[in-house]
Amino acid sequence: MYILKYFIMKKVLLLIFLVILSFSTAHSQALLLLIFGKDINIPHTSFGAQLGVNASFLTNSGSTNPFFGYSLGAYSEVKLKNKLNLVNFIAFKFNGGSKDVLVTQKDVEGIDTNLLNKEVTRKMSYFNLAPIIQYNITHSFSIGLGPYISILTNNKDMFDTTMAGGEVHYVHKNKNLIKLFDAGLAFDIQYAFRKGNGLRINLRYTQGFINIYKSSEMPFTWNSIISAGVGIPITSKAKKIEEQEKK
Repeated sequence: MYILKYFIMKKVLLLIFLVILSFSTAHSQALLLLIFGKDINIPHTSFGAQLGVNASFLTNSGSTNPFFGYSLGAYSEVKLKNKLNLVNFIAFKFNGGSKDVLVTQKDVEGIDTNLLNKEVTRKMSYFNLAPIIQYNITHSFSIGLGPYISILTNNKDMFDTTMAGGEVHYVHKNKNLIKLFDAGLAFDIQYAFRKGNGLRINLRYTQGFINIYKSSEMPFTWNSIISAGVGIPITSKAKKIEEQEKK
């Protein structure tokens, strides 16, 4: 019964977050564009798909070995005044975590005691939203800074160790270990081809400010993530008109 309540609560919170997100015109239009492939006529706005890889660390966890994952999502960009853009990044899958995290009794519940004091890969998957204000140094090169908020969609400890009986490969899902929400700051560097209108390459550093663990007995630990991504623009009718006006 507890597992069912936890599952329902997580899905309801995710639904509320998506409803709030839908009030943003740019995001709702971007989702429609990606899903239905139709042209969108919004001046000074561009949309696209975002694909990336990341290396995540759990700061203050005792581990310095990153967990490598990938991200999949979309972006919308609204051109503001004075060389500023508002870029909204949505990642439907965004990984956090770290490798070689030492498991203690405080970490787990219902686990074989033979697996205590073993090192695991602690993996978390998030739904991530990062609205970033970008400053255009040139038409192609920009830097940006903004907050992010993440909703946990999955977490698990992956054991890959050797015991008396041989090698052990085991996945343990601990529902009560990780907090549902994470938040912090994201610093982004971007290079966009075709004077800012083409394929874009992003390098981003994301620093969490919230302790990822629910228990106060656990050390204060937060996500630190380095990611590299490629943005694939989907040009709208309005964007084509803007490009023609520049020529």
